[in-house]
Amino acid sequence: MGTLYCRIYAHLRHRAKHRPCPPAQSRSIERGMRAVLRTMIVTGATYVVCVAPNKIQWWLHCTGIYEFEFSHWPTFATHVLVCLNSCANPIIYTFSIDSFKQELHRLLPLAARLPIPLERVPGNTLTETRT
Repeated sequence: MGTLYCRIYAHLRHRAKHRPCPPAQSRSIERGMRAVLRTMIVTGATYVVCVAPNKIQWWLHCTGIYEFEFSHWPTFATHVLVCLNSCANPIIYTFSIDSFKQELHRLLPLAARLPIPLERVPGNTLTETRT
């Protein structure tokens, strides 16, 4: 996963450097790249925190250091963490990516309570943030 994220970021960096654009647009691209990098770091850290205990437990089991039963609470807890990782990604995207928020607002009426920065909504001339 880390290798994939590094390749994505390198590709975005390469595209940004080799595409001529005005300075204002360049700042916007840099801001967007920082947001993508921040989202990738948070998503990667969440993956490590949620999946590492399960993988460590399996490694200890395979090496014979630790024998576990599927009915014991540590095993159950690590499986719950792995499942929570899948639930965490949409939450991370909702708070990190404005276009994800906009699509969520469009698809789910209850999501209209989440704030969207109006200056990033296409075609909007307002500079305030709607809450």
